[in-house]
Amino acid sequence: MRTSKSLAASDLLLDVLSEEAEDSSLEAVVFLLGRNKDGSESLSQLASSNALPKIAVKYGHADAIHHNVKDVKSASVFVREFKEKTGLKTVHSVTLDEFKGIMSSQDEPIKFEVSENGLLSKTQKALNHRTALLAEAKALVVDIDPSTCPSAIDKAVDSAIDSDSVKSVVLASVRSLEEVKLERMMANKEMQKRMESDARRFLEGSSRRRLEEENDDGQNDDQANENLSSIAYVSMTPNIMAGLLFWVMFASVAFLGISCLGMIQGQDVYVKKMPSIGREA
Repeated sequence: MRTSKSLAASDLLLDVLSEEAEDSSLEAVVFLLGRNKDGSESLSQLASSNALPKIAVKYGHADAIHHNVKDVKSASVFVREFKEKTGLKTVHSVTLDEFKGIMSSQDEPIKFEVSENGLLSKTQKALNHRTALLAEAKALVVDIDPSTCPSAIDKAVDSAIDSDSVKSVVLASVRSLEEVKLERMMANKEMQKRMESDARRFLEGSSRRRLEEENDDGQNDDQANENLSSIAYVSMTPNIMAGLLFWVMFASVAFLGISCLGMIQGQDVYVKKMPSIGREA
C-alpha cells in the first residue's frame, strides 16, 4: 500500500505497535538514518545508488509505504514526542551496535555486571539500568549515522525483517534541511494569513457593540454567546449613549459656571485712609 497522506511519525509508530505481542519479542524496530553533512536526506541517496540491495529486494513486499511522514527530526526527539503523546515508556533509542547486541542475545538471559567486592560504580549502575530498560522495550528506534557503511545498514535491516522476534520493521530517514526550511516557510505563511484574518475580523467588529439584553428565549448576553443566531450588533448601545450625553451636560454646566465666575467684579481702587462717616468721599 502506497499513500501520500500526511502522517505524524509518532502515529506511524503507534500503528505498528500491537497489544497482542509477546513480552520477549520486539513489536517494532525503526531504523532512522541521519542527515548527511550537506543537509540532504540520506535514505534516498543510498537507495538511488543501489547501496542497499537486500532492502531493495524486500521493498516490493512492504505492507505500507508512506511518502509524507512529518516530524522526523532525530531519534531522541522522535522517542520523546512519542512518549509524551502516548505515555508509553517502553520505547527507547539505541545505536546500531546496541541493536546488533540485542539481536544476538535475544534468547539469552539478561546479564548484569557486578564487581568483585559487590560495590558498583556509577558507570556500572547506569549500564545495568540501561540493559534492564532495553530488555523490557517494546519498540526500538535505531539511530544510524549517515557515515555508517551501507552494507552494515543493509544487513541489519534485512536481519531484523527476517527475525521472528521482531514483529514490524520501519525504515525512515531524517528530513533534509531544504524540506525543513520549506515547511517552516509554509507554516509562517499560514500563521500570517490567520493573523490577517483575525485582524480583519476584529476591525470589522470593533465599531459595533453587542446588546446586553435578553433574547426571545429569555437568555442573557452570556448565554447568547453559545447561540450565535440570537446575537444582535448595533453601532451604539444605550449605555454608551447615556455616557456621551452626560459628558456633554457636564461640559456645558462647567463652561457656564466658569463663565459666571469670570463676570464677577471686585474693588480695584484702594486708599490708605477711609473717608469720615457722614461725608462723601
